[in-house]
Amino acid sequence: MVKLKKASITYRKTKRLIKRIGSKVSKFMMSTLLIGGLLLGAPTRANADSSIELMVGHSQTSLDIKAGAPLTEKIEIFGRFMPSIDYKGHISNFGLIDLTLKINNCLNFLTEVQFVGGKIIPRGGLQYFGNFGSLMLFNAVSLSAIENPDVENVSILSLTPALTETLSLLAQIENITNFGTGGHNFSIQRLRLGVTLSDLSFGPAVDLMEVGNIPSLEDGTVTYVLGAFVLKSF
Repeated sequence: MVKLKKASITYRKTKRLIKRIGSKVSKFMMSTLLIGGLLLGAPTRANADSSIELMVGHSQTSLDIKAGAPLTEKIEIFGRFMPSIDYKGHISNFGLIDLTLKINNCLNFLTEVQFVGGKIIPRGGLQYFGNFGSLMLFNAVSLSAIENPDVENVSILSLTPALTETLSLLAQIENITNFGTGGHNFSIQRLRLGVTLSDLSFGPAVDLMEVGNIPSLEDGTVTYVLGAFVLKSF
């Protein structure tokens, strides 16, 4: 009886959460698809990427390790691990493992397991991933399968116009936004500008984070890291 009551409460919370932000997420995904499909032409499927990035900032140093590979024609596995250490010696870790099932050329079903602060958080959702020449668009929306569920949206826009056969410019922004039953939990933006020489990219970098419904620099709910990055692609 208690389990049924908890399941009912979780279902009602999930239903309210989906109603609150479902329309916004849908509009964002539709905008992404329309921009790619109508303005840029038909996308080509982007392969799971593997890379290691070192970002040295004014307050911390971090790694961003990505590794992906196809398991079958329709199933891919992808892992991302992001350890960081500040200059007081505090270490933090974040990781995830994705399994994606291909729906069509650029849309996938997504199952994900996140590792955050010693907790394991299973998620499920949809993922869009396509290349339009030098422009790459990525968007993933997932719902956590926990007692107090949350919805998370991850978006990446990357532009890499070529200057020569081996040299290109790089401009990339990644945004992660998480909403729960109480509203906005957190958002993270990762901005990278620079150049790519063969498989090595480098340049200035900025990481931003906002926490809560009314984030502010004054109370510490908005933080930032200014620095430079070096990224090796495989």
